[in-house]
Amino acid sequence: MVRRIPYFLLVMAMLSACSHAQPDKNIPTLSALKGTNHQHSYEFAQWTNGKDATPLRDGGFLIIGTLLDEIGKNKRDSMVFDLSRGFILNVDEHLEERWMRTYELDKNMEFGSITPINDSLFACLGNDYGLRVLRFFTIDEKGNIGNEKRIDVPGSYEHHAALKCADGKIISTGGVFVLQEDKLDYYTLIHKLNVDGSVLMEREIRNHDGIMDRSCIVSTADGNLLFATSDISNGMIRLIKMDCRLKTIWDQEISGGMNPNLIATPNGFYLLSFFNFQGNHGSTTMMLVGENGNIVWQRTISRTMSAAPKIALPGGFWAVGNTRTPGARLTRLSARGTDQWNRDFEIDSLYRISWIEPAANETIFMMGLQTSGQGPYDRKMVLLNVDAKQE
Repeated sequence: MVRRIPYFLLVMAMLSACSHAQPDKNIPTLSALKGTNHQHSYEFAQWTNGKDATPLRDGGFLIIGTLLDEIGKNKRDSMVFDLSRGFILNVDEHLEERWMRTYELDKNMEFGSITPINDSLFACLGNDYGLRVLRFFTIDEKGNIGNEKRIDVPGSYEHHAALKCADGKIISTGGVFVLQEDKLDYYTLIHKLNVDGSVLMEREIRNHDGIMDRSCIVSTADGNLLFATSDISNGMIRLIKMDCRLKTIWDQEISGGMNPNLIATPNGFYLLSFFNFQGNHGSTTMMLVGENGNIVWQRTISRTMSAAPKIALPGGFWAVGNTRTPGARLTRLSARGTDQWNRDFEIDSLYRISWIEPAANETIFMMGLQTSGQGPYDRKMVLLNVDAKQE
């Protein structure tokens, strides 16, 4: 299926989806480039966009994403892309490829999040770009497709994130766009699904009359959920703790940020990161939030990052984000929010970081998008295994 869209709309659309997917017998040749910090770059198409990943029981990772190839220009001189393929990549603990499958996607589907159901079965969610559909399917460790569901939603839908709740069900969050009488209505829609993709319940989240940004959701130490989004028109972060029935436990607003990322700590606290503008520059804020929504500490960790960092928690607090060089910065914070160290990584032409995962022996895995080739839209997926021991 060919979709003619301007580049800026394409970037907004890179969120994910899947369904009616069949393995492609013509798997492209892999280009793997090895460098420092166990860096591997994978380029299966002109645009190889890794969206999400999950650890496997043998120490490897299962990665999903979307492949795009430029096929020309339209009358407005905008790029025309073929939005027809997704991929699943299985790598070992050294980020070496074990196998890769590509899939033909129905219409404009995009691969999105991947969530473990058990040790060998995973739930994948995504969306049909510009359409009113949430997509759900399961895959096993070999990439075989299982249950598929097409879930209708009230407006154009973008899938953001998913997780497995304490009761064993799947929680999905995404954004809904509805244009009514020349006014845009944009809100977050949370679904609770069975592991076969059937819908149990849903909940709308609205930010007054503002425009909601991407959302994220995590499981908490007490078996509940913490949801985060931002109102980009008012610069407000919103945190909502809810139970697995999607009922609110507390609701907290934090001023001055956008594009939140979130993790839950084992002792009931939450580490929040977000990006905010200060004049012509941006900064990244890290915040520790208490179990009742109170702010324990707040730190500005960088004034050079171009996006809010992805965060992980392997023993200390970590933050990773894109810098303006471009490149990546790894920051280790103590439990009280003080710097332990900063480390910059010179990664050539890094475009953004989309995923970070703590690993054994104080290492972390990172996944990002890297500029490649001569074309303005050429991107490849980069994976890194970084030694992050305290200095």
